[in-house]
Amino acid sequence: MKLKTSEVLYLGCYILYIFTCYLFTEITYKPRAMLLFCPIIAIGVCISIILGEKQPCRVVLFKLLTIFVFCVAALVSIKPQVLVCGVLVCGADLTSFKKIIVSSIFTCVFIIIMTSMLNSVGIIRQETSYSRFGVDINTFGFGYYSIVPFTYLFIVLGYLYLKYKMNKKVSWIGIMLILLVNRYLYRTTTLRLVFYLNYLTIFMYIILIKFGWFNLKNKILKFIIALIFPALFFVTNWMSYAYDERNSIFVKLNKLLSTRLSLGHEAFERYNINLWGNYIITNSDENNYFYIDSGFLYSLLGYGSIFTILLLSMYVYMHIYSAKVNDKMLFIWLTIVAVFSCINNTWISVQFNPLILSLPFIIKKMNDRKKCIVVRKI
Repeated sequence: MKLKTSEVLYLGCYILYIFTCYLFTEITYKPRAMLLFCPIIAIGVCISIILGEKQPCRVVLFKLLTIFVFCVAALVSIKPQVLVCGVLVCGADLTSFKKIIVSSIFTCVFIIIMTSMLNSVGIIRQETSYSRFGVDINTFGFGYYSIVPFTYLFIVLGYLYLKYKMNKKVSWIGIMLILLVNRYLYRTTTLRLVFYLNYLTIFMYIILIKFGWFNLKNKILKFIIALIFPALFFVTNWMSYAYDERNSIFVKLNKLLSTRLSLGHEAFERYNINLWGNYIITNSDENNYFYIDSGFLYSLLGYGSIFTILLLSMYVYMHIYSAKVNDKMLFIWLTIVAVFSCINNTWISVQFNPLILSLPFIIKKMNDRKKCIVVRKI
């Protein structure tokens, strides 16, 4: 099938963005390069949208509003990646979600392989050494040891999603291979979070898809599913806000979460919740370390309440859709992102997690579904 110019431009910009993120934020730390490249990529995506087919006024207005909110959040927080995420969401319907996932997986795998090879021959050097639990951590040439496990998790989710959409189940041997690689990455990076999230992914996959248990259309399940993102969002932010070092339960949880609760509490003391967010200043100095890992907390304080409400609404909408049509793999992916966002800022990290880019397709399917219902009633 021949690709349209708008589709080629969109996918090209997305692939370029993935390369840019890995090169200037994960392999080398060059934030100024991101300030230069991200607006150029965003313009490229906007041009692809203009070249695409004409759409109804309400769709155009929604896209303009979305780009505006993402743009303001990017300007206030000085995170140009947020702007690119916004325009990529609005232009995703120029192609198919399958092509977006395939582009993401192949690009990420290529980057990991090339970076690891260049690191092994000394062209890319591991400048910072890490050690945990008596293990010398391998970063595979990236600036931080979490990058490869993070990427692997979303490669697995994307792969499982593609197999599901082809009405094929991953074999037990395939599942074992996924878990073996997961185990290897844990042993070499000691990253517990992704290690357990991969097990959670496979556990849900086996229960819901391999065994075919549960129907998400069940009224009780639909209600619970709709509450997953809001509940985790509220609990995560409340725990950070209410953290008290005199409370032994909070102290134990804080230690288990690698001091994320105390850092989150400090974030609430430093910054107020406002409509358009704040410029969050991080510090890597050991004597004055400050960093916000939680995606929920960072969105609320860094990107603002308007952006957070919009983003949260998008994810809740997708979760509701997964229950309505009994899309079990979409539900698994969304649930993993919900849990992950409590601890890390990955719900808009489209360089390795393209899930949010499925929104336009879901909106279209929901609208088509409503039209079918109306026709049947008539």
